[in-house]
Amino acid sequence: MSKFEWIDLKFDEENFVYSELHETKRFRGFRLQRNYEYEREQTNETQDEWRKRIAEEMKHIFNSQKIEYMAYIFHDKDILEDGSPKPLHVHVDVRFENARMMPSIAKLF
Repeated sequence: MSKFEWIDLKFDEENFVYSELHETKRFRGFRLQRNYEYEREQTNETQDEWRKRIAEEMKHIFNSQKIEYMAYIFHDKDILEDGSPKPLHVHVDVRFENARMMPSIAKLF
């Protein structure tokens, strides 16, 4: 397997700042995280509805983009620094056939 760089994008108010994405560097591999609690504030979805929507979005992205591979997993087993459980979230690893700029990935996901 060829060596490539990963860039982590976290899609929540605390960690995701769009101004940081104005880089000109391109990447093929991205590791992303989406958080149920953050998105629920905007959609009022149940956890099951959110999981289903995210799975459909991932399927659509996989089928509509030139992707070498994509993997994602939902879970709520992480522990926050204060010892409380981290809310339900999804981790996504994706590798595109061609390098992409970060703003296009932020819009896609």
